[in-house]
Amino acid sequence: MRPRSGHADLVLRRVRRQLLALPEHEQYEHLLLVAPTGAGKTSGVILPNLLAEPGTRSLVITDPKRELLRKTVPALLHRYPRERVWTLDFLDPRLSRCYNHTHKPHFLKP
Repeated sequence: MRPRSGHADLVLRRVRRQLLALPEHEQYEHLLLVAPTGAGKTSGVILPNLLAEPGTRSLVITDPKRELLRKTVPALLHRYPRERVWTLDFLDPRLSRCYNHTHKPHFLKP
């Protein structure tokens, strides 16, 4: 269960100096990450995996505090074409990619 180079394996944690990872094909089943506030879910699992994302699949990321958005957009735009990175921001709709075909969409600038 070690991460494989070039694959979108989800690195979960380090066990006895080895990384423990969930293979990409198993992530499509069900995955629930639960821990108390401050336990390192974002900084230890989600953020490093987003930054290492190879760009080979579609992602839907919920980010109520915009922390992941701010920290990962440059890396995601490097791996995904700009037209494939969409943002839906209820706090600042100007940053959102809209569905109104008469309105020119605003793209997030890194």
